[in-house]
Amino acid sequence: MESRRERPYGHMILSSADSEQFRAYFQPLLAKLESKGIVFAGFELGNEINWSNHDLGAVDSGTGRILGADDLLHDPKGQQVAKGYLQYIKILAVLKEIRDHSRLNRNTPIILAGLSPWEPPGPAGSTGTKQDAVSLNATI
Repeated sequence: MESRRERPYGHMILSSADSEQFRAYFQPLLAKLESKGIVFAGFELGNEINWSNHDLGAVDSGTGRILGADDLLHDPKGQQVAKGYLQYIKILAVLKEIRDHSRLNRNTPIILAGLSPWEPPGPAGSTGTKQDAVSLNATI
């Protein structure tokens, strides 16, 4: 059964993400790894956040629709995605703060989530599957 915060395959539901819960998990984990001398090449915060595995519905639960910027403002599914993007920014700020105060990784680059290249939005746009997505422009 799917929990409130995670979907199958471990993908985070961004709209229910909690920045302080992330801090409570990641800060001690990074400290533990740094105590072993581990320096990272980069921290990537998420991947393909404009794809159906996050706030767009479970895999194969959609219609293959590509949402645009207007959908993020007016469509219920799009508004949920927009809420998730705001939570993502809060978690990004926590990651930066933890990184900036770390002992060994204070200069480690933070890599933003990779995006799936879905275009164009609207009726003409389709992912070709049952999975929904958000266009690149709308996500950015």
